[in-house]
Amino acid sequence: MFCLRNKINICDFKPDIAQNLGNLSLTVRNRSSNEPVAFAEVSVYYLTIYGVYGEGGEASMMVRHITDENGRIPVIELPVIDRINQPNNSYFVTVRHFRYYPVNIMNIPIYPDITTEYNVMITPLTEQHPEYEFHISPELIRQRENLQNNYKTLF
Repeated sequence: MFCLRNKINICDFKPDIAQNLGNLSLTVRNRSSNEPVAFAEVSVYYLTIYGVYGEGGEASMMVRHITDENGRIPVIELPVIDRINQPNNSYFVTVRHFRYYPVNIMNIPIYPDITTEYNVMITPLTEQHPEYEFHISPELIRQRENLQNNYKTLF
């Protein structure tokens, strides 16, 4: 079972003393016309999966913005998640607008001192489309053994 909480403060993340930070930039556009979509709600969540089989989890909202007339939100600074020591944690984004189908983007990668950019295309309700749309970002997982010399990926 997954639950959503709205209690986390982005400043509360202290995974280590020298915290690495990265940025997230997002633009929302109409899939049909490629025009920017103003007033879309963009929410960023921190997700933790738990349980032997990943059967449970919690998502805490980090930040919420409304897109401007150019379909943009302010650049968001986020702590980098150490995927080796915290493999069950990730960021995900939801994009909603009352005239469009919602979009969910899972496994948002945040890298130290780098801005991750997403151009989200949302579909008007007037078009045939699934009720929910999910995008799962690919992720690179390194084996724990011999991390310095072994960059073998697992898929």
